[in-house]
Amino acid sequence: MRFNCHSHIFNAKSIFTPYTLDILINRFRNMNLPDAIKDEAADQLIKLFNKAGDYADEERLFRKLLEKVTGTEEFKKILQKLSTNNKLKIELSDPSKIENFAIEKIIGLFNRITDLFDKSDKDAEKADILDFIYFLRIALLPSIRDVTDHLMAEIKKDDAVIALMMDITKDGQGPELFEKQLKDTSDMVLAYPGSVFPFIAINPRRPNHYEIMERAISSMGFVGIKLYPSLGYDVGSPEMRKVYRYCQEKNVPILQHCNKGGFTYGNNAEKSNPVYWEPILRDYSQLKICFGHFGGDENLVQSPIPNNSWTRTILNLMVQYEGVYADIAYHDDSMKDEAGGTKYFNNLKALLNDNRYKKRILFGTDFFLVRMRIREKNHWKWFEKRFTGPHFKQITETNPLDFLGMPKGNRKPAWNIANYIQFVRMHSDKMKSTAGPWLEKAVIDQFGRSAALPKKSELAANWDWNNKAHAYCYLFLEEGQLSKYQKEKPFEVIGMFKMRDLSYWEKGAGPSEIWFRVLEAMAEKLDTFFRTNNAEYRNGYNSEKAVSTLKKAFDNGALYLHELAAECSKIYIFN
Repeated sequence: MRFNCHSHIFNAKSIFTPYTLDILINRFRNMNLPDAIKDEAADQLIKLFNKAGDYADEERLFRKLLEKVTGTEEFKKILQKLSTNNKLKIELSDPSKIENFAIEKIIGLFNRITDLFDKSDKDAEKADILDFIYFLRIALLPSIRDVTDHLMAEIKKDDAVIALMMDITKDGQGPELFEKQLKDTSDMVLAYPGSVFPFIAINPRRPNHYEIMERAISSMGFVGIKLYPSLGYDVGSPEMRKVYRYCQEKNVPILQHCNKGGFTYGNNAEKSNPVYWEPILRDYSQLKICFGHFGGDENLVQSPIPNNSWTRTILNLMVQYEGVYADIAYHDDSMKDEAGGTKYFNNLKALLNDNRYKKRILFGTDFFLVRMRIREKNHWKWFEKRFTGPHFKQITETNPLDFLGMPKGNRKPAWNIANYIQFVRMHSDKMKSTAGPWLEKAVIDQFGRSAALPKKSELAANWDWNNKAHAYCYLFLEEGQLSKYQKEKPFEVIGMFKMRDLSYWEKGAGPSEIWFRVLEAMAEKLDTFFRTNNAEYRNGYNSEKAVSTLKKAFDNGALYLHELAAECSKIYIFN
């Protein structure tokens, strides 16, 4: 099991306070994008916030942004780089056409551009407008579940993620908003049991932060603590020392944001300096603390690593304290030029060959914030390609198991992981999918075989390979409608794709009469496919009614494939 030790599954709606809005707009202003794009993004976010987080207006935001984006010279250069698909170039080269496209069409076009860049291995070259647009697309997804589904679809089936919450507040504002983020994040443990490991965000500006932490760790499936001092608090305060005492006693790991960027306000970036941890670790020497971003990747593209850098401070702490770790999340400086990349990987390889550091470095991407730079699956590929197999296994498998306190060989799970196991067991009736193999074994080891977790599928009977209607629906779509990337996904995951993800989806791209012909052709082909494979109509259905029902399904871009299969089950029967 490989781990992404630094990811986020919140959406903008779950952290949207006035303070968050200020930080987001400030971050956009500092991005290397045309001023017109940054101004439009800021304007649309302000309007969304003033509507109290009504994300039904997502279409307007994307349409306005894309009208600006498609008119820029940078976007035109991106289109020219595409070596194939002249039709796509034509569709996106005229900003006046965008205003007539349905939102599903807009999203579909950008998906296709992303796929083309994946094929040509251009995604890691540099951040561009497409990365910015796709970052906003994920941030504006309607729920934490949607963001989590997006992340899990980008990684391999047996991979796992540490999901870090955020608490962006000045004076404890937004308690209801934070409680909802807490509950929705906890639910993801049951959506992907054994694969999602959440860390609760601690912000001492929230009056009841300690009580929330205790509740999250003891009874909501959380396994660690997330700190973000650059939001404006001191890590050495009495309130925070109380948190460290709890974490040391319970062996609960901490991950702290540790570079000079990210979500920072005013001059607070310095509050994330690892030097402030020297007196803390003297008093709490058994703490497990991971410094996110390793103090900043700008230090690792230099040779040698500067002595006065945050990275060097972290390395010194590693030598002194066994519980000090660092992750390499959002390390994109290695992608900017060959010379810097060579120094970066030489530095990391040297550290991984040094017994003082090799067990303390963790892999992470900083999903989805890093989507402003690179797609998740390409991020994994970039690093895996440049590390040796043993080194990549060390930072994605071996070290994360130790950091989290996972069961390993004869080692029993640490207290936090034992609580996680108990949480899933106590709420197994709410599991949305089958637990990972390690978790199934851990439950039996801890509670006996009679307590074994059920084999669960969120789709259950709605997407079942043993149901011929579902199987033939899949086989029809597999031939010509699913991309190579989609076909690589497990059957269960494919059931959660939507109609607008299929290759036929061109709604809004041209005259409505052409779209109606596409719908009729798709419906007739699917009906013929079923009838050719010995399906018969159920009572009340004939060819005309079957085709009419299927046309409506193919016209609904938001319909899941498992819902299309359910419609097919209503229409056809196999004797």
